[in-house]
Amino acid sequence: MEIIQQTNRTILFEEINPEKLDLLTMIGDTKGIDSLDDGKIKEINEKLLVKSFDEFLDKFAPVVYSFYNATNQKVMYTLKKPENLPEEYITEIPVNMSNDPFSINWTL
Repeated sequence: MEIIQQTNRTILFEEINPEKLDLLTMIGDTKGIDSLDDGKIKEINEKLLVKSFDEFLDKFAPVVYSFYNATNQKVMYTLKKPENLPEEYITEIPVNMSNDPFSINWTL
Protein backbone atom coordinates (compact mmCIF):
# COMPACT_ATOMS: atom_id res chain seq x y z
CA MET A 1 0.00 0.00 0.00
CA GLU A 2 1.35 3.42 -1.00
CA ILE A 3 0.98 6.30 1.46
CA ILE A 4 0.00 9.66 -0.02
CA GLN A 5 2.21 12.37 1.48
CA GLN A 6 0.25 15.43 0.38
CA THR A 7 -2.99 15.91 -1.50
CA ASN A 8 -3.44 19.68 -1.62
CA ARG A 9 -1.77 23.06 -1.82
CA THR A 10 -2.31 26.32 0.01
CA ILE A 11 -2.01 29.77 -1.49
CA LEU A 12 -0.82 32.52 0.83
CA PHE A 13 -1.93 35.92 -0.41
CA GLU A 14 0.35 38.00 1.75
CA GLU A 15 3.17 40.37 1.00
CA ILE A 16 6.25 38.86 2.63
CA ASN A 17 8.99 40.96 1.08
CA PRO A 18 7.89 43.93 -1.04
CA GLU A 19 11.21 43.84 -2.89
CA LYS A 20 10.47 40.37 -4.34
CA LEU A 21 8.15 39.54 -7.24
CA ASP A 22 4.53 38.75 -6.43
CA LEU A 23 1.84 36.81 -8.28
CA LEU A 24 0.04 39.85 -9.71
CA THR A 25 3.27 41.37 -11.00
CA MET A 26 4.30 38.08 -12.62
CA ILE A 27 0.94 37.51 -14.32
CA GLY A 28 0.70 41.06 -15.65
CA ASP A 29 -2.10 42.25 -17.89
CA THR A 30 -4.78 39.58 -18.31
CA LYS A 31 -7.12 41.38 -20.69
CA GLY A 32 -8.15 39.12 -23.53
CA ILE A 33 -6.55 35.91 -22.19
CA ASP A 34 -8.36 32.96 -20.64
CA SER A 35 -5.37 31.11 -19.21
CA LEU A 36 -1.63 31.36 -18.76
CA ASP A 37 0.79 29.53 -21.02
CA ASP A 38 2.92 26.70 -19.68
CA GLY A 39 6.07 28.84 -19.62
CA LYS A 40 4.44 31.46 -17.38
CA ILE A 41 3.08 28.78 -15.02
CA LYS A 42 6.56 27.21 -14.82
CA GLU A 43 8.08 30.63 -14.03
CA ILE A 44 5.48 31.28 -11.30
CA ASN A 45 6.18 27.87 -9.74
CA GLU A 46 9.95 28.46 -9.84
CA LYS A 47 9.66 31.89 -8.18
CA LEU A 48 6.77 31.39 -5.74
CA LEU A 49 6.22 27.69 -4.97
CA VAL A 50 7.87 26.42 -1.78
CA LYS A 51 7.83 22.99 -0.16
CA SER A 52 9.48 23.78 3.17
CA PHE A 53 10.03 26.63 5.59
CA ASP A 54 13.73 26.76 4.68
CA GLU A 55 12.85 27.09 0.99
CA PHE A 56 10.42 29.88 1.91
CA LEU A 57 13.21 31.75 3.73
CA ASP A 58 15.57 31.29 0.77
CA LYS A 59 13.10 32.46 -1.89
CA PHE A 60 11.45 35.35 -0.09
CA ALA A 61 14.22 36.51 2.29
CA PRO A 62 11.82 38.30 4.68
CA VAL A 63 13.28 41.24 6.60
CA VAL A 64 12.25 43.67 9.31
CA TYR A 65 13.58 47.21 9.17
CA SER A 66 14.58 49.00 12.34
CA PHE A 67 15.31 52.69 12.89
CA TYR A 68 15.33 55.25 15.67
CA ASN A 69 12.47 57.75 15.58
CA ALA A 70 13.79 60.99 17.08
CA THR A 71 10.28 62.47 17.30
CA ASN A 72 8.94 59.96 19.81
CA GLN A 73 12.39 58.74 20.93
CA LYS A 74 11.62 55.08 20.23
CA VAL A 75 13.15 52.34 18.13
CA MET A 76 10.63 51.53 15.40
CA TYR A 77 10.17 48.34 13.40
CA THR A 78 8.49 48.05 10.02
CA LEU A 79 8.09 45.49 7.25
CA LYS A 80 8.49 48.11 4.52
CA LYS A 81 11.77 49.92 4.04
CA PRO A 82 11.39 53.57 5.12
CA GLU A 83 11.79 55.75 2.05
CA ASN A 84 12.47 59.04 3.83
CA LEU A 85 15.54 57.91 5.80
CA PRO A 86 19.14 57.59 4.63
CA GLU A 87 20.44 54.00 4.38
CA GLU A 88 22.88 54.48 7.28
CA TYR A 89 19.96 55.07 9.70
CA ILE A 90 18.16 51.85 8.80
CA THR A 91 19.04 48.42 10.15
CA GLU A 92 17.89 45.47 8.07
CA ILE A 93 17.11 42.44 10.26
CA PRO A 94 16.72 39.20 8.30
CA VAL A 95 13.90 36.96 9.48
CA ASN A 96 15.56 33.58 9.69
CA MET A 97 16.39 30.74 12.03
CA SER A 98 19.45 32.59 13.38
CA ASN A 99 17.36 35.27 15.10
CA ASP A 100 16.25 34.46 18.64
CA PRO A 101 12.47 34.64 18.10
CA PHE A 102 12.80 32.20 15.21
CA SER A 103 15.44 29.80 16.54
CA ILE A 104 12.92 27.23 17.75
CA ASN A 105 12.79 23.85 16.04
CA TRP A 106 10.32 24.26 13.17
CA THR A 107 8.55 21.18 11.85
CA LEU A 108 6.12 21.23 8.96
